[in-house]
Amino acid sequence: MEQVDKMNRYLPTVLWLLACLLFCMLNCNCASTHQLDSSLEARGFFTLEDKRALVHEYKQPIIMEHNDKLTLYCAKHFEWEVIRASYDSKQDDYIYFVTTHEKN
Repeated sequence: MEQVDKMNRYLPTVLWLLACLLFCMLNCNCASTHQLDSSLEARGFFTLEDKRALVHEYKQPIIMEHNDKLTLYCAKHFEWEVIRASYDSKQDDYIYFVTTHEKN
């Protein structure tokens, strides 16, 4: 009788452990085997390097023409920033000036 009482006492624990083991075995193939790319593009950010060589990260692409202004939230600096594009004919490329928004 005493042997049966010990078995009944540990039965819920043993069943719980078996259920956990079964769950782990069934879900072991769900993990990705690919290495995670921690680059900004993989996380969905668009980067911009301004005139001062500071890198900024935005959730949307920066599509601007000469003297355009755009206000976006920078995910790297955690603040709103005003971006101004200026075309440099010597470099044949745009130069971006980034300042913090006045309402930060």
